Amino acid sequence: MTKAITILGSKIHNLSRIELLETLAGFLHQEELKLIFTPNPEICLQAHRNNEYQNILNRSNLNLPDGFGLKIGAFLSGEKINHRHTGSDITKHLLQVANDKKLTIFVINHPNSLSTLKEIKDSVSSTYPNLKLHGYKIGEITEGLIEHLQTTKPDIIFTTHGAPTQEKLLDELRIQKIPAKIGIGVGGSFDFLTGKQTRAPQALRSLGLEWLFRLIKQPKRINRIVNAVIIFPLTCLKHSKDRTISS
Repeated sequence: MTKAITILGSKIHNLSRIELLETLAGFLHQEELKLIFTPNPEICLQAHRNNEYQNILNRSNLNLPDGFGLKIGAFLSGEKINHRHTGSDITKHLLQVANDKKLTIFVINHPNSLSTLKEIKDSVSSTYPNLKLHGYKIGEITEGLIEHLQTTKPDIIFTTHGAPTQEKLLDELRIQKIPAKIGIGVGGSFDFLTGKQTRAPQALRSLGLEWLFRLIKQPKRINRIVNAVIIFPLTCLKHSKDRTISS
């Protein structure tokens, strides 16, 4: 898998839906933990400003573009993204695969997540009854978490901590050689399954206007929206011009 572009120094894989599904299936047939991140404009901005975080992103096995803004950022950077893959869609796909194959999943849930671990377990178990689900509520890696993961040996690990914590946590789990096949940071994706959050209508998603829907629902997100919708494209444009001048 070599189809990757770079946005503000962060590697972004540019895969079709079929290529993505084939890649995920391949990961599940390997023993070493493969990390999947879903960068959006905010994450790319954070990584651009923090070398340590950008290195973590670029060590992942798969960085999937989550957010219409990355398409714009790619264009402004002289690149092109053909397909978006949201964290919510990938979460649902992996849960369905786990259900079909009767796999074991492990949810590392942040203590301040909208959905409690019990709510996640109840929702997932009712929709995907054939998978086995373990979970742990914690904000950072502890010996207890490591022991639980080593005992349960999950096929897929989900973390709900949001960026940049979830990426750092998963990177550390790979260093610890945790016996799992896929680790993915999904932020608040489980909140859609539990009903704690509502996804933007498909029409708005198709137009890249999820940010407007979220702003209406959660006005407190205004600073995050400004970063994603205004600061990010301006930074991409400046970065592209700087590269052109230096070359």
